[in-house]
Amino acid sequence: MVVIMGFILLRNRSSRLNLVTSLENTKNLSIFRILFFGFFAIGGLFHGSVMIEELDTFQSLDPALRIEVPLFNWVWHLLPEGWFWVRFFVVLLVVSSIGACLGIKTRYSILAFIISSCYVLGYPQFFGKINHNHHIIWIAAILYFSPCGRHYCIIEKRSVAAKNANPQRYFKTIWTMMGLIYFFPGFWKVWTSGFEWGLSQHLQNQLLYKWAQNPDWTVPFPIHEYPFLLSCGGLFVLFFELSFIFFVQFKRTRSFAAITALFFHLTTWLFMDIFFVVMTLCLLTFIPWKRTNIQYSDIRLEKDRLIRRSKLPVVILLFGIALFGIFKINSWPLSIYPTFDSTLSRKHTMFKYFTVDQNGHNQELQRSELFKLIPPEKLWQMEQDVISGQINESSFSDQIQKLYKSKETNTSDLKIKRSNLELLEQKKSNENQNNREI
Repeated sequence: MVVIMGFILLRNRSSRLNLVTSLENTKNLSIFRILFFGFFAIGGLFHGSVMIEELDTFQSLDPALRIEVPLFNWVWHLLPEGWFWVRFFVVLLVVSSIGACLGIKTRYSILAFIISSCYVLGYPQFFGKINHNHHIIWIAAILYFSPCGRHYCIIEKRSVAAKNANPQRYFKTIWTMMGLIYFFPGFWKVWTSGFEWGLSQHLQNQLLYKWAQNPDWTVPFPIHEYPFLLSCGGLFVLFFELSFIFFVQFKRTRSFAAITALFFHLTTWLFMDIFFVVMTLCLLTFIPWKRTNIQYSDIRLEKDRLIRRSKLPVVILLFGIALFGIFKINSWPLSIYPTFDSTLSRKHTMFKYFTVDQNGHNQELQRSELFKLIPPEKLWQMEQDVISGQINESSFSDQIQKLYKSKETNTSDLKIKRSNLELLEQKKSNENQNNREI
């Protein structure tokens, strides 16, 4: 890790020798600001009610179902609860993303976005599984300290860019952040299993385990039946995760890094139903917009103390990400991203849900019905915590019953049973069931 950080610092040292502001880079930064916050503005306008409903669900859960968030468990006590606060922060998130996108008091809008996203994204982290959407806040923080408000703003002061600011370094910061996110999962795979991770049954078991979390989802192509393709895919994952942080430091290899990152995210979406859409959106930072036909409008450069002093918080952010990766700490708002390095068994215990009518007849309930109440990855992790004894089973059962009956159409009682299954057999059973439904 020391070698990696030293390598990055040496690369950035040469860039500090040239402090002449690049006009094209500030324009590229402003375009990325529009695309990044525009994504959340559109998403918030169309799915704001979904975010409110999800937050209401988590606030209705028994505190006994809470998980311990390493080093940041105290943050829970800072998050206000209640009908008003949920709607306040969701509305603030939508309004601030619109403001940051359009350039309406850009820096204040980005700050409001960071605060509101810490609440909207942070509250659910204390239940079930920690969702790794940390990079949304990290990127917004980097843009807050950058001169991204220099172009394409409706209402903005003229002193929005530092005379000695190098906008390219903010792109490099985002790329380095992405590299750290990718690197440590790859590092821990090799540390735990060596390169055998990509050549043995590790990847196949990881796929089967992931598919078991959502039996209603069907993989488009049965790659688990082709060992050679799995081995190629496993070696590619290790190569990509370990090399991306180095390739983005050189101009000649950045395009290759971007292409491999896009391929990585598309394949994980295709075969694991995991899609880091914002990480994919960050690949737009590799596009040289100055070569397009977009017309720019300039404003005068003036000094900005905040941008001049932005090196320290950005360095602290990158150092924090690296530190949590080194010590393999899964937390929030700093964390290592999923490593998938553990050795998994084909034998697995999971829960099955049955509705009980007035006559006492049981009928198995599709997990997709419960996914309407709790996201699948969080429900799965809660089940695993119950099985491991970290969560009281009766508390979990009562909460699921409560959530299920909160829907007016659900009048039946809910019964929960444990089931021991072999992952591969379970996958075949799910495929046969889906074929019968078709």
